[in-house]
Amino acid sequence: MVESLRQSGLIGITKNNVKNRQKSLKDKWREVHDLFSGLSGFAWDDSTKRFSVEPEVWDDLLTTKPSAAKWRVNPIRYYDLMEELWGADRATGHMARTAREALRNISMPSYRVDLNDDVDNIPKEQPFDP
Repeated sequence: MVESLRQSGLIGITKNNVKNRQKSLKDKWREVHDLFSGLSGFAWDDSTKRFSVEPEVWDDLLTTKPSAAKWRVNPIRYYDLMEELWGADRATGHMARTAREALRNISMPSYRVDLNDDVDNIPKEQPFDP
């Protein structure tokens, strides 16, 4: 990707530039996605690249979440593409877990082996049965 960007004229771009830009875009998308997902009445307007809703609904939202004011007037370029890229990666609800939490909750069989025992008697792992 970096090489492609360099060939398009961005000569000084580095891998870190690309990673930082992706992170900032994803952070912006996450903020907007978390703010507007689940809100009633808001619709994405592809022509203005903003969420549209009746002014009274905006006013109600801004009383509870003043940080949303910037999204009332500023367009969110490429939101639809960002939604396509990262939307499926977001787990929500009471069953949502981080990767670390999921690993912590995996039940693995544990075996105790006494090194004085005969090694031929070590229990074999059961075959995987989904």
